[in-house]
Amino acid sequence: MKKKTEKKSERTLRNRLLQAGMVMAAAVILFASMGLPAQAGKKRRAQTAATPLTYGDAYIIKFDGNGATGGVMDDMVLPTGLAYPLETNRYTRTGYSFAGWSDASGNVYNNNQVVQNLKNGRIESRKLAVFSAGFPINQALKFRSTQGSVVFDRNGHRYLAFTASINDPSYYAGDLSHYETAVLLYDLTTGQLVADVHNLNFDHGNSMCYNPDNGHIYIAEGGSLPGYPSGIMELTWDLKAIDSHGFPDLGRAFSITYANGQYFVIGKGPRDGDATTLFRLNSDMQMEDHFNVSKWYPAGYSPQGIAADDHFVYCIAANFSHHQWKKSQKVVVFTRNGLYAGTWSLDITKEAEDMSILGNDVYITTNDKTATTLYQSVLPSVKLYAQWVPAR
Repeated sequence: MKKKTEKKSERTLRNRLLQAGMVMAAAVILFASMGLPAQAGKKRRAQTAATPLTYGDAYIIKFDGNGATGGVMDDMVLPTGLAYPLETNRYTRTGYSFAGWSDASGNVYNNNQVVQNLKNGRIESRKLAVFSAGFPINQALKFRSTQGSVVFDRNGHRYLAFTASINDPSYYAGDLSHYETAVLLYDLTTGQLVADVHNLNFDHGNSMCYNPDNGHIYIAEGGSLPGYPSGIMELTWDLKAIDSHGFPDLGRAFSITYANGQYFVIGKGPRDGDATTLFRLNSDMQMEDHFNVSKWYPAGYSPQGIAADDHFVYCIAANFSHHQWKKSQKVVVFTRNGLYAGTWSLDITKEAEDMSILGNDVYITTNDKTATTLYQSVLPSVKLYAQWVPAR
C-alpha cells in the first residue's frame, strides 16, 4: 500500500507553530478546522503533555464569497502571533475573475497573502442587564448561585431562561432538607418575568439550550450529589417539565447546546472514567460520537456552559482555585468533530456560566448569586470578502 505523503502546507504550518513556541498538537487540529487532512493526528496524541491554555489566544478567519456562484471555503483558525498564508481562494463567480480579499475596514489582501494578528484572541463583552433570581419558596433563605442559561427567539420575542439554586454549606455537606432550585424565564423585549418554576428535580442545572425545531429547553442536570439525576432534563419553552434523558456512557452532564440538528454535551464517564468528554447527539437525543477532551481542561479548570454554531463548539472553562475571574476564565474551541481549534480569553470579571449564539449575536451570563448579568459579546473573528473584477 502506497504511503500517504504529507502536504507541504501541513509541514509549513507545524514548523511555524513550533517556531512560535507552540506544540505540534495545535497544527494538526488547525488543519482539521480548515478542512485539510488530519492524518497527522496520531502524532498529536504522543507529542507532548502541554495544554492549550498555555498557548497564545486564537482567532477565526471567515471567508465570504461576496456574490460567488460556486465554491465553498472553510474557516481558518490561527493563533495570535502566527504568520501564515491565507487559504487559496476556492470561490468562483460567472463572468468575473477573483481579485483578492477585503475586510470590513477596507484592508486588501492578495490570494495566499501571509497574514498575522488580523484579530486579537479576546472575547469582548458589554453588559446588557441584570436579572433577579427572585426568592426561594422559603423566603428566609436566598439563592446562592445562578447557573445555566439560554437566550432564544420565539414568536418575534427574544427570551432569557436561567437556573438558580441554594448552594450553601449545608448543601455541600449533603443536607438537602432545604435545598431548592428555580428556573426563570424573562422576555428580553419587555424585560418582564414571564414564568418561573421551583424545585424541578435537577442538581445545579449547570447549562441550558433551546431547540428551535421543537420549541423545547434542555437542562444539563449536573448530578453532583447522590439522589439527583445526572442526564438532561427537557422542558417546554414556558418551563413545563416533560422528560428526562439518561445515557449509559454519560455519568454526569455539565453542559449542553444545540445547533443545526445536533446536541453537544460536556460530561464525564463512565465510558472514559473521570475524563471530561464531549458527546455529540442527533436530534433524537441518540449518541452519535464522543471525544475525550480532558487534556484541554488542565488541572484546576472545570467545564462551564457551551454554545455551538455551524463550525465550532465553544466551551467556557473556569479555574476555581481563586476568584480572579478575568485571569482564570477561557473559552476552549472545538470543531463539531471534537478536534481542538483554539483558546480565547474572556474579559468578564464575574464567573461566566453559560453562552448562547443566535446568528451574529453572542450572549454570556454570569453567576451573581441572587441574580444573573447578561452580556452581549463579540467573538474574535474577522471576515474576508472576495473581490471580483469583470473577466476579460
